[in-house]
Amino acid sequence: MSIRLEARLEQAQRLVQRLEQRLKMHVGHLERQLLKKVEYVNVDFEDPRSRYHVEMLGEFVFKESEGQPSFASQVLEANGVVEDQLEKVIIESFEQEDISLDVGTKRNVDRALLVLADGKTIAVTLSLDK
Repeated sequence: MSIRLEARLEQAQRLVQRLEQRLKMHVGHLERQLLKKVEYVNVDFEDPRSRYHVEMLGEFVFKESEGQPSFASQVLEANGVVEDQLEKVIIESFEQEDISLDVGTKRNVDRALLVLADGKTIAVTLSLDK
């Protein structure tokens, strides 16, 4: 692995750890396990504009209160997935051509791929208004 790629991976891991610390009170066991399995694709964390990727991941795993599930856990539950079936979570940035006469162009979008042990994948889009 190249030194540059290794440094970028370490930087992404540090950002995820900071996110977990910030959300400590509102992240359950499942969400902590999910955060440990996150990989970023097509994201340059050296660019300050890339911070939103971590913010979107935070909203994906955030629980409003102790008894309420996060969006991530709702997605897994709706698909009948238990924690030990989840191999990794790939967060990738992507762009779509705007065909809506400029409606929605001030939106960052990521795709979260929940990769399961049996090779199946659940895809979820995450978006954030700028």
